[in-house]
Amino acid sequence: MKHILTGVVVSSIVLANVLATKIAQFGDFVVPAGFLGLAVAFLATDLLSENYGKEAARNAVVAAAFSIVIGYGLIYTAMLMPSAPFYDPTAYNQVLGASTYIVVASFITIIASQYIDITLFHLIKERVEYKWARNIGSTATSQLVDTTLFIGLAFFLLPSLFGGNVTPLGVVAGLIVGQYLVKLVVALLDTPLFYLLSRTQA
Repeated sequence: MKHILTGVVVSSIVLANVLATKIAQFGDFVVPAGFLGLAVAFLATDLLSENYGKEAARNAVVAAAFSIVIGYGLIYTAMLMPSAPFYDPTAYNQVLGASTYIVVASFITIIASQYIDITLFHLIKERVEYKWARNIGSTATSQLVDTTLFIGLAFFLLPSLFGGNVTPLGVVAGLIVGQYLVKLVVALLDTPLFYLLSRTQA
């Protein structure tokens, strides 16, 4: 089970970047579909923390972060390869060729937010006996960091520093609020699954 959860963390985080190319709408909120991958990843790291300890969860996050770098290195290498005469690479490049800002922001964000998630999970576990408290408390806090940091870096700070297309701050704020609310709902909904798959009964 430990290796399966580690694989889930790695694959979910890597695929979240690909899923993010689809923009979904929930009522008034516009959200990249990548939040699905992140929701699964945060649940899996909480399960690793609960069942196998802090070190197992952190190892999975480190593996996921480096998988992002390796994965996009392979994708960009494939993009540089000459295309067959009958193959149009436009769709491939648009879907998989995320900007450098997205890749850098994703790498930084996943390390920071998951570190906070794992650390806070264990702090709550040491002080509160209820599993829902550590699952929801750690995820709700770290998802706020994840959302704010990723959107701020990818759409405002990094483009500002390196001459890219800068998203207005008002739009950035709206994206952060909408995405965080959707992620918070998902975090609440995955609590029964956390109870089902975790070993301890507190």
